[in-house]
Amino acid sequence: ASLTSEDVARQTWSKASATYADLFSGLEGAVVPATLADKRTVWRVQVGPLATRDAAEALCGTLRARKAACFVVAP
Repeated sequence: ASLTSEDVARQTWSKASATYADLFSGLEGAVVPATLADKRTVWRVQVGPLATRDAAEALCGTLRARKAACFVVAP
C-alpha cells in the first residue's frame, strides 16, 4: 500500500510489526519513499531481507490471506 506520509508509514509499520509478529520475527522493517508516475511521493513499508523471491511471495500470500496489503519488490 502507498501511504501519504513518512509518519503514517512508520505508524503502519509499528502496528503491523505487532499484529504480524509471528511472520516478521527476524525481519526488519524499512519506510521508503516511492515516486509515482504523476510525480507524487508516497511512502511504503518494506520488510526483509528474505532469502529468495519465493520466500517473499510466500510471506505476501500469508499476509494477503490475513487481509493485509503486500507485494514483492526487488532488493
